[in-house]
Amino acid sequence: MSHNTTNVGTKKPDASGNITVGLSDLSNVSGTASSHQDTIGVVSQPSQQDEENQEWWAQVTFAGVAFALAGSDIPDQGGKLNVSNGKVFVDNASGGNGIIAPIARGQSARSTNDLVMVDIR
Repeated sequence: MSHNTTNVGTKKPDASGNITVGLSDLSNVSGTASSHQDTIGVVSQPSQQDEENQEWWAQVTFAGVAFALAGSDIPDQGGKLNVSNGKVFVDNASGGNGIIAPIARGQSARSTNDLVMVDIR
């Protein structure tokens, strides 16, 4: 089994797949993932501004478990992870970039704009 490695500028992911980048490392920060064909990264902590050089940065998870905003209601059983307009949804007919976890015991139904657990591959 092989895994893709994503580098951003001079930054590389740690052993957990997390990577922290500054805006100076990026040439295009305006895009959001719009299909399962795109590289998916979930901002995993609030962005911060460096007081010294005033650059903004955020930790991004490109592989592994993260929480993402739902773009539609999520079935209780979860399913294949797909993306539209930067939000996740289940589409078991296409390839997907991982999975959206099944509903946790005792959790209420997951609706549009709820945070849902995903496993990005």
